[in-house]
Amino acid sequence: MNENLLCNESELSFAKEAARDLCSSLEKIQKEIATQMPNSWVPDDLKSACGHLHALDRHLINQTKNGSPLPCEIPTLALPFLRLAVEEHIETITLRQEETARLSHLEEPQLLLKAQLDAGRAVLSRPPLNLVKPIPAFSLSLYLNLETITRIQGTASLLELRVFDDKFHILMSQSLFMKDLRYFRKQCLLRNRSVSVGYIDIDNFGKFNKDLPGKETQVDRDILPRFMSVLEGFVFGRGFAYREGGDEYLVLLPGATYSEAVRFFDSLREELKGITYLINIPGPINIPGPTVSIGVCTADASERLTALQIQQFANKAKAFAKKEGRDRVGVYARGQPHSEETLTILPCSGV
Repeated sequence: MNENLLCNESELSFAKEAARDLCSSLEKIQKEIATQMPNSWVPDDLKSACGHLHALDRHLINQTKNGSPLPCEIPTLALPFLRLAVEEHIETITLRQEETARLSHLEEPQLLLKAQLDAGRAVLSRPPLNLVKPIPAFSLSLYLNLETITRIQGTASLLELRVFDDKFHILMSQSLFMKDLRYFRKQCLLRNRSVSVGYIDIDNFGKFNKDLPGKETQVDRDILPRFMSVLEGFVFGRGFAYREGGDEYLVLLPGATYSEAVRFFDSLREELKGITYLINIPGPINIPGPTVSIGVCTADASERLTALQIQQFANKAKAFAKKEGRDRVGVYARGQPHSEETLTILPCSGV
């Protein structure tokens, strides 16, 4: 009936806080459902999950014998809920770590959060929790329709007002990307859909700045507006494109699966590669444009990746594509964890 889980003090503290946070979150979902349903009805699986999480408080206790820690006896039925709680708490702490890094350069708060994350990952690695099959996260979409959820969420369910890049006014502003990614990640999770991000870098961009008579001014007048217009037109109706910098761009594809994303970005690479530019040096001539290197990250609904992590993985895939020869699409192997070991170059033929 019982399973043993050996944890030290920091791991126990993390597990207890994780169980309490998940229980609190599920109780909030219960209240939101009860306010919408007749007789304040609440789903039995939510009540059962909260019961298991409440019971964990009695089992996640620090005991020793002769100075050595004793394993915690966790009811077998409670283990899947503990695993879910720990996974979600790791995601919460990761978000907190990202926000802390944005607010302050001080190392101490980052180290404290890193210690918590280390403890959480250690809990997941302990038997038998490491052998427990993950269960899906609880969501309002399991119980209420999207219209009801939208009404409950209010303004939180609305996409941020569109703002264009303040230099060229063609693509979305860089300031919108993370807000949009967080918004669409949340909306796609409600629908059990993935989100894909492409990080685009113009190859050998410095050569244009160096070789054209007008240097950066001519690039800004004759190259980049044409490039961004083609990019925006290709993405239009399927997602959003953002200007990240002079030669870097981001594309967000809400709901795009791995296969859809790699086909899209390989086609985009060919489209951008085929642009011709009209340049006056001194007379008007057509010149071929640069190629691009693209890194792609697709985050499935089951993956606990923050918006920043998705962007970072896309950036790493882009750097890999450039290192492998440029004019490439770097992707992570299908169904594999996002890591340097799973990076690969997409064949030119696509999927």
